[in-house]
Amino acid sequence: MGRNRTNSISRRESAAYTATKCNDPKSIEFLRDFWREEVVSPIDNRGDTILHFIAIHGNVSALKLLIEERPISGQDLKIQNKDGNTALHEAARFGRLEIVKVMVSLDSEILFERNSKGETPIYVAAAHGEKEVFTFLADNNLCDEFTMTRNDGSTVLHAAITHECYYFAIQLLKMYPELAKKHDKKGWSALNILAAKHLSFKSGSIYTLQQMGTAPFLPMQALETFIYFCIPAMYEESKPNYNLEDPQTTIDHVLIKRKRSSFVNFLLGNAWLGVMDDEKQKHILALTLARILIKEEDWNFYANNCVENPLIQATKLASVGSPFKFSTEEPPIEKTTRGYKTLILMAWGVLWFKRVKYCVHPRLWTMKDDKNMTPKELFDQNHSNVCIEAEKSIKDLANPALILSTLLCTINFAAVFTIPGGFDDKSGLPILLSKPQYSELWMLMFFIGAALYDSVFTMGTVLSVLLSKFDSDDFYIALPIKFCTIIISVYYSTAFTVLGCVQALNVENIFMDKDVWWEQTCNVKRV
Repeated sequence: MGRNRTNSISRRESAAYTATKCNDPKSIEFLRDFWREEVVSPIDNRGDTILHFIAIHGNVSALKLLIEERPISGQDLKIQNKDGNTALHEAARFGRLEIVKVMVSLDSEILFERNSKGETPIYVAAAHGEKEVFTFLADNNLCDEFTMTRNDGSTVLHAAITHECYYFAIQLLKMYPELAKKHDKKGWSALNILAAKHLSFKSGSIYTLQQMGTAPFLPMQALETFIYFCIPAMYEESKPNYNLEDPQTTIDHVLIKRKRSSFVNFLLGNAWLGVMDDEKQKHILALTLARILIKEEDWNFYANNCVENPLIQATKLASVGSPFKFSTEEPPIEKTTRGYKTLILMAWGVLWFKRVKYCVHPRLWTMKDDKNMTPKELFDQNHSNVCIEAEKSIKDLANPALILSTLLCTINFAAVFTIPGGFDDKSGLPILLSKPQYSELWMLMFFIGAALYDSVFTMGTVLSVLLSKFDSDDFYIALPIKFCTIIISVYYSTAFTVLGCVQALNVENIFMDKDVWWEQTCNVKRV
């Protein structure tokens, strides 16, 4: 009996949850009965009540129905689930503006309720970029410093940036510019949080020429980078020479939001293209927001407090020179991850070292630090592990290339002296050269010669790699170019060898007497 009763209650609660999403007569009648009997009892293991689910689904009709059946008190609205969220928290999280209006009209005191993280409904709306809900509360003077701040000192601007709602964050700064100077209890400002999100900027993405080669498949990365640059921007920073009377543009703070054609929107509706479009617009907004915060930031705060400067923080988190995460304190890379990755890692490290080196005064090149080390010595020390691993990786890849190129060289060298038709005993020239269709034979010789040349060239390049000193400077230009040359030359050597085989069959079909060949073959079979 107990189990049956439990199952019955579970089915009833499940039906109540389903009814909160519908407005049909049957669901409405069920909600009336459930509300009359259960009121605000939890209907799931998270402690959510029927009011929570109505707020999540935005069912205004159901909420008004419950109010007519039995008035909802402030205590009903203040009931929290296990996360400390009230029904108003959920309505603000999902942007249910009409639900928020009804609940605030019933009891405005619920705006001051905090969840287990110390977040008010206004803070939750800002954290999820729900502008309409936030604006409604702000326009009704229901926003103040108390409701817009979490227990740990984070403001609504901190929350918007944390959840990457950058467009809404710019709008927040338009309404409350003083938020740019607010710090949480750790001393972090909104700019500190933005500086920690290096992936929100174009420099931290794969859609730049500097990051070319960091994705698993280079041709696809090149295509995506090209498409990224072709996608039109939806947001641009405003400039004085813009025509502000143009109905196609709307000015919002320092941004111009432009309308795109329906055809462009149709193309970008594709899931693959849509991801790149979202990334590009996010990069534009993040950069604009960063410029605003840099202008509004109180830089004296970092000089007088033990808090890291956000510009220094952003520099440390930048991914220049390291397309793959690496730390000198970590153990060497496993053998299964060897390959071109370590070569790229070392090559990018040297590249960015050179780039920074030639951007500073030459006198700094030989200046030593407190450990009596020059920049070059410090770089070599910090990259010693990855340099050793890159050397092992290159050798592991070079040895098979050497074996393959040697085999191809042997095959093509032998093919030169075994041309179809043989050689003339008197002149030493191929017999088939005297035939009218000798051009086919020359094509065969070209394929064999090209394959032979490419294979010999590959062998020489591989030997030069194996005999390298593998200093850090070798990874700047020499080794990456040699590595790419080996791959390309092996490919063409193999391709020309295959073409030579096909052309050899073609030559035999053209010059040889197929009827005689077929008759001889049949005679052999009879014997």
